[in-house]
Amino acid sequence: FLLQNPTVQWGESPIQLHRRNARNLLFYLACTETADRASLYALFWPGMEDPDARNQLRTTLSKLRSDLPDRTLLYATPEIARLDPERVWVDVREFQQIAARYLHPALQIPNQRPLPEALAQQLRRAANLFSGNQFWPGVDFLGQPDLEDWLRDLRQELDDDLQRILQRLAFNAAANGDFDRAL
Repeated sequence: FLLQNPTVQWGESPIQLHRRNARNLLFYLACTETADRASLYALFWPGMEDPDARNQLRTTLSKLRSDLPDRTLLYATPEIARLDPERVWVDVREFQQIAARYLHPALQIPNQRPLPEALAQQLRRAANLFSGNQFWPGVDFLGQPDLEDWLRDLRQELDDDLQRILQRLAFNAAANGDFDRAL
């Protein structure tokens, strides 16, 4: 979960990731479908020579794999790294997929008209995923300015989508005569 207090779970059991870089790398990979290694070198080890950055990434990936309950959840080749999308659920991706699929159609319906219930349910589902005040609160990217920029941009994108979803849900509640919920 990254849209609330960041946590990693295997079933119902929390997984502790004690290494900052491994945790940040896992969360970054959770938010991206696939990351090429050259981008990871530049993001996580800026200014470091390629052989040293390559070694740092290899070490971090190895440590991350050892922290995971199943090493096959993390897929890495000499070119890319990613989490297994079939076995890893990430709230950020779920939120983005719902927003990408349902927000535009919802915004095409005039605000004074109620949304079809199935569409409203999807928007409520997205809003419920975002239970924190901020995406990935408390992260520390010491000396990694490109990661800070990436995080700032993604936070803004998620916040913009959330605000549009909440606004459309408020108009929907008003259109349905549920003025308490609309407020």
